Amino acid sequence: DGMDGMDELVSAGRRVVIDFLTEATGGAFEDHIVVEKVIDPIEWRQRYGLRYGAAFGLSHGLDQLSIFRPAAEDEKIEGLFFAGASTRPGNGVPLVMIGARQVAESIIERHGHHS
Repeated sequence: DGMDGMDELVSAGRRVVIDFLTEATGGAFEDHIVVEKVIDPIEWRQRYGLRYGAAFGLSHGLDQLSIFRPAAEDEKIEGLFFAGASTRPGNGVPLVMIGARQVAESIIERHGHHS
């Protein structure tokens, strides 16, 4: 299932984050952690049905690029819009912001601007 060695990977990733935050804060960051919850890719998959535990949206395969991503407006439920990395125009902050603007403009065009 592609999840072999997950415990070691999660532990190593945690260590990198803790070391970075310790260096950035100039102190014993780890000593101040009161509560910690780690959600590993296995749990992401179980909770949300995400393949390989990918938390950042659809894959980057050719069938998920550009025009092949889901449309911003749902095809079945009128008035239901989506914005984000898994919809058109795509992922990355600039594209997500463009998509959010397009959705907002579509809603305003359809329903008018309310202040």
